Amino acid sequence: KPNTVDFIRFVGILIGCICVAVLPTAAENYTGDFLTNGVGGRALGLGGAYVSIADDATAAYWNPAGIAGVSDKYQFCFMHAARRSGLGAFNYIGGTTQILPKLNLGLSWIRAGVDDIPIYPLIPAFDPNISADERRNLVKNRPRESDFTPAGYLNDSENAYVLTLATRWVVSQAWWDNFGRDSVPPEFMVG
Repeated sequence: KPNTVDFIRFVGILIGCICVAVLPTAAENYTGDFLTNGVGGRALGLGGAYVSIADDATAAYWNPAGIAGVSDKYQFCFMHAARRSGLGAFNYIGGTTQILPKLNLGLSWIRAGVDDIPIYPLIPAFDPNISADERRNLVKNRPRESDFTPAGYLNDSENAYVLTLATRWVVSQAWWDNFGRDSVPPEFMVG
């Protein structure tokens, strides 16, 4: 016969599991939104249609397997874009290197941020408890020039770090010739 305490415990665990599964769906809509900007002049010039041909240092962003196609020993990419008339900045630094004959390593840093946001102390003139008449008629409630001198500055940024390993595997021509001599053997890139 089921015990009431066991049943209550089961229902509590079931409700907890449902909450853990459902709460992430209520997360903020813009989490990681800065990762949708795209990187690299070539890729952005193609309107983002770059995933299948990514074969440079920006491949760590577009298609991690693409760094297996980088033939240079070292390759770097630096990008800076001012956003909203210079209010914000978007930066990308990426690099790839061949660490073994068939293994490439890619490392990237993506940053979107707003720098030098002024911090103002409490300004009495903007106190919601002071009426418009009190602001206009009482000198102590009027804004002073010193109210508009920042007490300091802060920065807000989002960062992503991407570490990628990729390899390329090519089917040998001798084996592929078993299927016909007029074709090129396929290459597989994994990252």
